[in-house]
Amino acid sequence: MTVSVNAGEPLISYISLVTGAGAPVLGASFTTVLTRDPLGMGFPISVTEQGAGVYRMEGQTSTISPAGEWYALVEANDAFQSRFSEMWDVSSTSQAAGVQSAGGGLTRLELRFQIARDLGDFHDATATSAGTQSSMIDTVTFAREVNHFSGMQLHMVSGTAANIGQTRFIQSSSNDSQNVSFTPPLPANTAIGDVAHLYNLRNRGWLLDEYNAAINAAIDRVGELHGAVPYALDVTTPFVRTTPYIPIPEPFSEFSGIEYTDRQGYRHMIPPKYWDVDRAAMEVHIKDTFAHRLNGRTYRLKGRARPATLATDSQRTDVYSEWLVAEAKAILLEADVTPSMENSTRGRTFNMNRSAADGKRQIVINRREPNSIRLR
Repeated sequence: MTVSVNAGEPLISYISLVTGAGAPVLGASFTTVLTRDPLGMGFPISVTEQGAGVYRMEGQTSTISPAGEWYALVEANDAFQSRFSEMWDVSSTSQAAGVQSAGGGLTRLELRFQIARDLGDFHDATATSAGTQSSMIDTVTFAREVNHFSGMQLHMVSGTAANIGQTRFIQSSSNDSQNVSFTPPLPANTAIGDVAHLYNLRNRGWLLDEYNAAINAAIDRVGELHGAVPYALDVTTPFVRTTPYIPIPEPFSEFSGIEYTDRQGYRHMIPPKYWDVDRAAMEVHIKDTFAHRLNGRTYRLKGRARPATLATDSQRTDVYSEWLVAEAKAILLEADVTPSMENSTRGRTFNMNRSAADGKRQIVINRREPNSIRLR
């Protein structure tokens, strides 16, 4: 069955566990077999007993969670090793209003996942048993030859709160115990449902910081190409008609107008003929009757800005993701191929991604809106 929920709401399903004779099974425990969000990544899920053989399976989305199908499969420790699955159809919710800027697209985490996956440099793991501060157990992902994951970076993305965002280098991995060991220890023990992303396969890939740097280099390149994203700033200081000059702050790169709210609560744009922009002073002059009409009111400046780089995994960018992923891959491969041109395979891969990014370049270059003025 598929359950519909909104982003930010919990993922909930109920399990009824009975014996072959129909009697309720009490005190059962459950193991997470598989979880997948719309990006193919795992997420934490828990199962708690409610009584009379009923168990509650629960996960959590957030307001920045990707919309789409979220899937979970768990296994009970009963005599039949019963498995239960659920699928949730998560709908996106609108972003909070207020000071607006670029940031309605993919997060840095989602972009890094796509880039590393395309380059064959990515594994994700979901803990199937409790581990320690220096180990994580996943009977699905880590069931590989001895030390297959040695040298990779392990980055905790969800689950035990104290560990989220922590990055460690894997020292060893075991097929027998299906775990990885890393140093230094995490702040807390790893727990069932903890999700980690692994980078730098066999020491031939890239580190997490290199992926982040490539993403931001691609975003900076959008600015260099004169690409811009919608940007609006709510100014809470009331306008004073005797000083009708409004500063245009960073990060506006284009200015397109001023919006105000009347006494009935309706929004209005000030016609372009009633304002002038001084590019040298970086300010807009409100003229004539609208200087009186705007007096004592707050207002909103509108325009475009060069897209901001991403400092955290949860931050989003409005830069066209298909171009950004191809450009970031080309940046990584270019840096890797340049000092070693005999690496023909990576050289061909670099050329392919550079061509893909260049072919989509026009998509990230925006035409200015009517009456818009270029500032920087």
